[in-house]
Amino acid sequence: MTRIVIADPAAVFRAGAAATLEESAGFEVFQARDRAGLDEQVAAHAPDLALVAIDLPPAGGFAVLDDLLEHGVRVVMWASSPNASTIVDAVRRGAVGFLEKSIHPAALVGALHGVARGESALSRTLMNRLVAGLQAAERRQHLLERTAVLSTRERDVLALVARGLGNRQIAAELAISEFTVKRHVHNILEKLGRHTRTEAAALYQDAATAEGAREPASA
Repeated sequence: MTRIVIADPAAVFRAGAAATLEESAGFEVFQARDRAGLDEQVAAHAPDLALVAIDLPPAGGFAVLDDLLEHGVRVVMWASSPNASTIVDAVRRGAVGFLEKSIHPAALVGALHGVARGESALSRTLMNRLVAGLQAAERRQHLLERTAVLSTRERDVLALVARGLGNRQIAAELAISEFTVKRHVHNILEKLGRHTRTEAAALYQDAATAEGAREPASA
């Protein structure tokens, strides 16, 4: 028998998944509605698997991942509509799968049997989101590395260029000479490998967006 604990604050999902697994062969099922209950079930039953909701109280499903992994529990996260960055973060933190709560009962059983055999659990739709999320993360990292070569003053100048200010306005804003602004702009274009102010401004705006998007949103 594969011992599995379902940790979810929503009784309807928790009980539904438990009933589905109990009706199938090969699972011994335990339930928890929050972190404290999950800790109790892990201590009492040493489950092989855990199906953990992303919004598990009090601090979310990611907060329990490290402890579960330390106990040798294979973890599958699930959520109603997980976004790409959430799936990427779950996999990077050690989850072996991610499922949507709308999954068909038979598919749920099959996915968790697969996890018990050492496989990963990810639907085609979520796999596509995972790939898209990894590509987006790679692009963000690339953009941040490109702009990291700029000095603090060059970043100040580029930020004002991105706002559409001309050299004279930038000079007044930063209390430096217009000649110095021109020199900074030249260095910025050279370091970023861009030919025009517009191209450099677009790269800066993309990098600024990437900087703000590094922390994944909850599903």
